[in-house]
Amino acid sequence: MEVQIFNRWGEKVYESTDKYFAWDGYIGGRPAPVGVYVYTIKVTWLSNVSNTSYKGSLTLVK
Repeated sequence: MEVQIFNRWGEKVYESTDKYFAWDGYIGGRPAPVGVYVYTIKVTWLSNVSNTSYKGSLTLVK
């Protein structure tokens, strides 16, 4: 599994391959600005036969 989160300018602000990932809303040790972020999640199933991708957006509010 691979998770990536991007800011509105397309810069990657978070990446993880941990299936129990949890983004804490921080970028480089500082709170991320309020706004809309885009995520991609790529899942490779245990059989390695198929891959699934998910894309969407999330809104960070404080």
